[in-house]
Amino acid sequence: MLRSSLGRCYLSFCPDAERQEILAALRHSRDEADRAALQADEPGRLIAQVRRQGYATRNASHTSPDSPERFGALAVPILDQGHAIACICVVWILPLASERQIVDTCLAPLQLAARAIGEKARLATRT
Repeated sequence: MLRSSLGRCYLSFCPDAERQEILAALRHSRDEADRAALQADEPGRLIAQVRRQGYATRNASHTSPDSPERFGALAVPILDQGHAIACICVVWILPLASERQIVDTCLAPLQLAARAIGEKARLATRT
């Protein structure tokens, strides 16, 4: 969860109580990668950064350079009353574009789409 853009984004914008439950589950996970990500990424610092930016990116540092998983991902939250109800993302092959290029070209349209989806979700729950 702390390595993917969607997981980082959701964790950063979900309600505090839910975030604490998720972090507790990760601390007790049998998956070494979950526990390692908790230590390496310092969740508090990561969450503050994602909230400040308004988006999250994938942590590719755990992927070897010769891995077929050499891709980047940029995620934004779909919000309802300031809390994430879902997230959407854009994924790209790293050699084809840099993270900065994707942020510069895709962030605004992705945020616009997230707002539109959030508004439709709010309207759907009111009817």
